Amino acid sequence: MNIALLTDGIYPVVTGGMQKHSYYMAKFLARKGVHVDLYLLMPKNEKIDLLHKYFSDDELKNITFLEIKFPKLVPFPGHYLLESYIYSKRIFSVIENRKRVDLIYAQGFTGWKLISEKKRGAKLPVIWLNFHGLEMFQKAKSLSAKLKQMLFISTVQSLIKNADYTISLGGKITAILEKFIPPKKIITLPIGIDKNWLADSTQNGNSIRTLCFIGRFEERKGIRELNSVLKSLLPKYDFHFEFVGFVPEEIQIKNNKIKYYGTVQDEQKIKEILLNSDALILPSHAEGMPTVILEAMSSGCAIIATDVGAVNTMVSNENGWLIDIMNEAQLSDAIKELLTLSEDDLRTKKNKSRELTKEHFIWDSVIEKTILEIERVI
Repeated sequence: MNIALLTDGIYPVVTGGMQKHSYYMAKFLARKGVHVDLYLLMPKNEKIDLLHKYFSDDELKNITFLEIKFPKLVPFPGHYLLESYIYSKRIFSVIENRKRVDLIYAQGFTGWKLISEKKRGAKLPVIWLNFHGLEMFQKAKSLSAKLKQMLFISTVQSLIKNADYTISLGGKITAILEKFIPPKKIITLPIGIDKNWLADSTQNGNSIRTLCFIGRFEERKGIRELNSVLKSLLPKYDFHFEFVGFVPEEIQIKNNKIKYYGTVQDEQKIKEILLNSDALILPSHAEGMPTVILEAMSSGCAIIATDVGAVNTMVSNENGWLIDIMNEAQLSDAIKELLTLSEDDLRTKKNKSRELTKEHFIWDSVIEKTILEIERVI
């Protein structure tokens, strides 16, 4: 079997949820003997040979790297859309001259030109489209955020309607897709995580509860609401909180119970932080299926997260607290309950996180389901 996997970069050379998903998709498909033509961009001044060290020799036998230059235009409203279309055209010009593959798996806008040409009658293989979180259809906190979403909505709708199949990560993502396409055109497949993330379920808890946030500093990540809640709880409760990811100094809380790591790209360091944490807090306004939640669950953390995207497929009252978006009262109540929960009850939630990951989200099983779906549609 041969597939073309189109993306705008892969982890760890390019960071992001889609990039990490693309990396593991290529790796685990190759392990199963599926040949992958991997279309991707490389950061400026980086050679494609750099990628070889992130794959085993056996994996590399089944992967062909095809570097596509991503255009950089003078910024203007909507410039990313035009850049993405040009990038998709460059992918199309390469893919139409290569040996035919059995299926094209397009991340985000990478399949734009392919989908357009197939609609016009071009003879192309089955095209799968994955827009992950579909954040442009989720609730926006501000008018500026809403206006940014509106730039993407019509294009994304059109691509979803014209692709052969669209991938849903599950949860509320499926409900969004069903507004535009029939269920038979939706394939539900979660993201996965490597089994080497699974922690020993017998790990001990902390004498003082330690909570953490891992993510980019963006409005939709809910850091401002989190800060507001933390400021109200710090004088009343004894706990530690750790932020991983850049947070501007003017936003940082000046308190010795709060630690700021800044940007951390070392995976082992992330593991160490999560293994030493009791819970991950992710109060995002919009998400797809955050890899960081699976990393935290695998590490044996309880989870407090907002009910957005596919988060409710990972988090429930069994392993944490699922709260409404932009609801500081619910966020505060969940953290207070976590801080006052008995050791036994907290351990039960933490162990449940690990069990759920092992049962449903390990890449070995996710990729088997993926291959079965590919075989079904081709």
